[in-house]
Amino acid sequence: MKGRVRRTLGAFPHLGEVVLLIVLCSWYLLNLRGAMNVGEVLYAQYGYSAVTGDPYVNPTHMIAPTAKYFIGVGQLVFGEGTFGARLPVVLFGLATVHVTYRLGVLLADRLVGLLAGALLGATYFFATRSVLAILDVPLTFFFVGGIYALLCFGRTGETRWVVWTGLAIGGVLTSKAYGFIYALPIVLGVLWFLWQDFGGQQRFRQAKYFVGSAVAFVAVVYLPYYVVAHPPVERDFGELIKQFLGLPESVGAFVQLVFNIPIVGNVAYVVGATLGHNLKHVGGGHAIEVGSTVYREPPIWTYVYWLTTEVGLFYLLSLIVTLGGGVLGLRNDGQRDRAFLAWVVVLPLLFVSLLTVKFPRYILPLVPVLAVTGIYYAADMSSRLRDLNSWSISRPDIDRVVMLSVVALLLIVPPSPVANSAVSPINTDTGYDEVARFIEEYQAQHEDETIVVISYHGTTLDYYLQDDIEIVAFTPKDPQGNAARYSSYRERIESGEVAFVVDLRQNRRLQGTPFYRYVRSNGDVRMMFTQSPDRKRLVVFGFE
Repeated sequence: MKGRVRRTLGAFPHLGEVVLLIVLCSWYLLNLRGAMNVGEVLYAQYGYSAVTGDPYVNPTHMIAPTAKYFIGVGQLVFGEGTFGARLPVVLFGLATVHVTYRLGVLLADRLVGLLAGALLGATYFFATRSVLAILDVPLTFFFVGGIYALLCFGRTGETRWVVWTGLAIGGVLTSKAYGFIYALPIVLGVLWFLWQDFGGQQRFRQAKYFVGSAVAFVAVVYLPYYVVAHPPVERDFGELIKQFLGLPESVGAFVQLVFNIPIVGNVAYVVGATLGHNLKHVGGGHAIEVGSTVYREPPIWTYVYWLTTEVGLFYLLSLIVTLGGGVLGLRNDGQRDRAFLAWVVVLPLLFVSLLTVKFPRYILPLVPVLAVTGIYYAADMSSRLRDLNSWSISRPDIDRVVMLSVVALLLIVPPSPVANSAVSPINTDTGYDEVARFIEEYQAQHEDETIVVISYHGTTLDYYLQDDIEIVAFTPKDPQGNAARYSSYRERIESGEVAFVVDLRQNRRLQGTPFYRYVRSNGDVRMMFTQSPDRKRLVVFGFE
């Protein structure tokens, strides 16, 4: 029997990975249901718009359209909405698990690769993001793919791997606006490998292939910007540049001229819009909960906290051993891979920690790398213990010990990265489609009235509602600085103009405002929906 199993595994060496991907694919596809959140709605709209003739949308990530193209194509094939927008991201999530498996095989063996892939796919933080229409999962795929390709290049010196690395860098740079943060350590790794492994003309030749493939990827992705003219530029750039950069107005006049140059002007518009929007966004910060506190500019340790609480303690331990292994790798010849893996983790983590705007998903690209390195170092430690104690144990038995140790660590040490995957849904359902149905039923019974709804995340509700219902969004950038606006909302409610206010039952970002207290003191709860997966309650307050 054992011999038959060995022969089967020998004929199909990657059978375990195939089974893993089939299981994960089935699980993910069963969790695509539910109303999208505000970020998904925006990316779904922008993606569909980009592939149907208007690429100049979403100024935050206009410079990075790759992931949006896939989200848009998914909706072209399967129709606008949740399934079509989320399905492409599921495929990127599965592809990321595959590359993680390959990375583990490259560093150690198939068992390490399989454990790393299974750990990543079952990690609640990764699984819940892999069924969302967001840009972070495609970014993660390109990032891990670039790491894998570069390590293959470092081991073989084959040109095809430096080309794949360049293509991956193109994907990283064009998936999200902050993609350059994750591209930088790989680019520096390429320079390091070229300097150590090649000389003279050979070094230049390989660098040319790397740069050429990256530029080619970006050039192809930007094709819509070459053929579709950018919207009119109505703002006075001379005044803006003088105000924000302290440069002469003549510089702004030159920029205006550049916008009128065919193709070049379109690309300049894309870069300028993205840069301007993000500088303003980063400068103002963004309200986010860290633990039980709401920050506009979260502290620098936020991502270490989230790595422990949101992702899992195993990943924090993996970060520590990865950094330690990297330091030792720099000191020992033949351990360049370990130093590089530490480099590609610590540099992006440092940069995103310095940003004023922070979200847990910003460290998603690091999760697959830490899944691999954590198990890789656990296997390495077991091998060293065996050699140190001269145990008379075969290698397969040691592998089983490693596997059991890792599983025990995941299950016993809280917060576990996979525990929630076993007991909680991974699908996101904000309930805004149910709220929209409730409001539309009310409208059908009051056809002679103009229905006005004030809503937190008005963009999401508007996506699911009919066009003839007025939506007033009250998501603020500074809740304490909008007294006049909230006063006008209250006046509209008291005059009988507003029928409903839609908000979370407990909204920490707004709970310090008078409007928040007024709604809860005077509104009647007409409907309540428990959101998934965070269990927050979305409430419709009625005023009649």
